Amino acid sequence: MRKLVTIMVVFLILVVVFYSLKGFLPKEQYVVKINQFKMTDEEFEDYFAKMNAGREDNSDIRSGVLDALISKKLILQEAEKIGLHKSEEFLDSLQHYYEQLLFKLIVDLKSKELSSLALVTDAEVKERYNKMQAEALTDKPLDEVYSQIKWQVLREKQTQALNDWLKDVKEDSEIDINYDAVLNK
Repeated sequence: MRKLVTIMVVFLILVVVFYSLKGFLPKEQYVVKINQFKMTDEEFEDYFAKMNAGREDNSDIRSGVLDALISKKLILQEAEKIGLHKSEEFLDSLQHYYEQLLFKLIVDLKSKELSSLALVTDAEVKERYNKMQAEALTDKPLDEVYSQIKWQVLREKQTQALNDWLKDVKEDSEIDINYDAVLNK
């Protein structure tokens, strides 16, 4: 019982010390505060770098970026204040944007992954070149069109690899469609 009381007293002392020292600890420093929104120096520098995108860096440009940030945040805060962020239109748009972005990210990821596996040989380029000559699609020498043909064959292989991946995804999925309801309207 004595141990329990001792542990509780030590715990209470630690809590009191922690909360009394908390006032002396440095508070989060911000360089921009717009109502409840706060931005640290590092966050502002990241934001500035994205908004300025390699252009000159001087106080006039920084002031312009800061003014645009303030306007943007105030408008967004007003939109939230009147509840636009909960509106059906906003939520539908957000869902649509989310799906588009997710779609783009997975296609880009898979394209990069599958692109590294797609290789084009000299023989494939030569075969395509011969086919193009036979169909009178080119009259240029191979060395002039080699890189274009190689790029074209590579893109076709990458597209095929992406289509094969999608086919595998479809085969591994459960898809049930009422075609009468969907197609006969």
